[in-house]
Order: sequence, then structure tokens, then C-alpha cells
Amino acid sequence: MKKISLALAAATVAASAIVSIPVGAANYNEKVLKHTPTIDGQIDAAYLESFYIEHEWPSDRNSDNYWGNGKFAFTDLELDANGNKVEGSIGYNTAYDWDCQATSYFLWDDDNLYIAVRVVDTDVGVIDDAHYAMAAADTGNLGPWLQDSIAIGLTQKGMTFTIRADRAGRYVSVFREDNYGEQVWCDLASWINHTENKTAGHFATTSNATSYVIEMRIPISEAQKSKVLKDGGNFKYGISVIDAGANSAYALDEALKAEGIEQEGYQLEDFMVLSSCLNSVDRKPDQKVVLSTDAPQNTDPTPDNNGGGNSNTNGGTNSGTNNGTNGGTTGGNTTGGTGTSGSTIGAGSTNGAVQTGDVGIAVAATSLIAAACFIAIKKRR
Repeated sequence: MKKISLALAAATVAASAIVSIPVGAANYNEKVLKHTPTIDGQIDAAYLESFYIEHEWPSDRNSDNYWGNGKFAFTDLELDANGNKVEGSIGYNTAYDWDCQATSYFLWDDDNLYIAVRVVDTDVGVIDDAHYAMAAADTGNLGPWLQDSIAIGLTQKGMTFTIRADRAGRYVSVFREDNYGEQVWCDLASWINHTENKTAGHFATTSNATSYVIEMRIPISEAQKSKVLKDGGNFKYGISVIDAGANSAYALDEALKAEGIEQEGYQLEDFMVLSSCLNSVDRKPDQKVVLSTDAPQNTDPTPDNNGGGNSNTNGGTNSGTNNGTNGGTTGGNTTGGTGTSGSTIGAGSTNGAVQTGDVGIAVAATSLIAAACFIAIKKRR
């Protein structure tokens, strides 16, 4: 029988709340169209005709949407005795380039939601195979998410859950266990069984040096199908993008550190977390997504030319001890409508622009918050 530490359970809640920080977004095309895409990690023409969201992360040091760690950690402004900024002091960490962009695309059919996320990010920060194996062996955690990855939040009638996925295409997972406090209304497997999602073909990830795409088929649970998968069916959506440094060292294992043991873990140390479309007050996604039985006119499976990306699918072979290496997914240098802070409905664009910034989560070894980020739960036999 497995016992769960109350402290680490609290850490899980804190880590899950990461996908709850709000920021601006621009929405395009009014509703999600009904179409079954091929799960291949490509942005098909149907996605561009359907509803999509461009996520916006301006470089504002005062925003609660960003959390930096390691070399991307934020610093306070240096003030003089009169409370004025001292010339030359840093308001936010300028080591971060604010070069990360993201767009979320949506389709649906009678059994599934389809969500494809394109992230433009030229600084590839992915853990190597040895550290991934270490993470996979630790089944009582959130997975190796402090690397280039995404976390999306879905809410329907007050029921919220998180899906996490990595740039290297190794995993997509939810968190079904009671200790995570999530109400999962889809049939994806939890982290402890995350290989089942890959075997079932529920996702595909494509990558090149400048961007990646994670495309997911999300099978909706039988009890929720009639409530969500219908004309006018709706849910709320939010996303966090984690952007790690290409040569980041690995941070200490926070679970072992709590026991007085200093040992390298499997999470990267230098990263930013950027969160969009989320409500910081109630910790719930706040971008409303509405379904329509209308079908796209263009169902050509040819990927968007602006999406770029001829590279590994569900791949990523990584090496080295102190740096994350390439293992990303296809994405795209895209152009499209202009968005401002807040959500706006725009005329249908077919280019699928991406307006996003890099994201980071502070993982200071001495911080309790860091512990919450690195490990949500440590289960013992």
C-alpha cells in the first residue's frame, strides 16, 4: 500500500496551480469545427479554419504570468532612499530573450477533442535519455516537466484537469490519482501509465531546431461526451509553456534534498514558465472554447506551409549530463492576426500566428515552492 506525504501532496497542489496564471490572448474563428484529423504532429488546413488561440506574453517584470529559475530568475528593482529606480538596475532578468511563441488549435468529433499546440522556440532545452529514464522510474511525480514542454488546463462545469506533454515527444499524461486533486473527464492514462497514451496513438510530436508541435487526441469519457461533444458544447482552456535553456544544468532532486541528500535530479535548472489564458483568482482556465457541428471546407491533410518542420516524430534522442539536447517538434514561423492583452475575437485568419513568450518555473533548491514544482508527490511502498 502506498502512503503519500502530506507535504508533498501540498506540493502537488502548488505545482498543479501553475497552469492558472492569466495573460493576454487573441482568438480567431468563432467556433471549433467538427473534423477528425490524422494525429501526426502537423497543423492541417482544418485546424487553421477552426477556432484557435494566439497566446501573448509581453516582457512585463510585474506580471504574475512568468516564473523564472536559474539564470532566468527574476530580480527586484534596485531603489534609492526615495524609492526611485537606480540607473542600471535590472527589472526582470534580461538573460531571457522573450522569444517563445505559442498557438493552440482545436477540432472535435463524436468521441474526441483534438488540440494541437505549436510552440516557436529556438532555444531547445530537453533532458537526455538517461535523465528521462530516471524520471520514468519515479512514478509518483508529475513527470520531467521542467524542460521544454506544455501544460494545458481544461475545465467543464467546474471539473478541471491538466495535461502535460514534452517537446521531445516522449509523453502526454494526465493525473488521475486522488492525491492530485484533479477531476479528469477524459480517458488519457495518468503519468504512472503514460506509455499507454503513446501506444494508443493519442499524440504525435514533431520538431525542428526552431519550433515544435504537439498534437493530441483527447478521448472524452463516456459520462461527459453528451455534455461536451455537441453543437454548442463548451469548456474552458488555459496553457503554460515551459521554456528551458539549451545548456542548462540539472537541478538537485528535491525529494532527496528534503531527506538531507544532495543528488542531481532529472529536472533542468534554467527555465521560464509562461502562462496564458488562465484566471489567477480561482485557479481555473478562463478561455471559453465553443464547439460547432459545422465542418471545415478544407480538409486537406497537407500541413500548413508556415508551420515548417521536417523532423523527428515522437522523438528526441538526447545526451550529455549537464545540458538538455535537441528532441523537439515541428512548429512554425507563422504570421497572423494581431492580438492585444486580453481576449479578442478576430476575423478568421488562416495563417495561425503565434504570439508567446518563454516560461519558467523557479526551482531554487532552498525553496519550498521549488519543491512543489519539482515533485508533486513522492510515493513510498
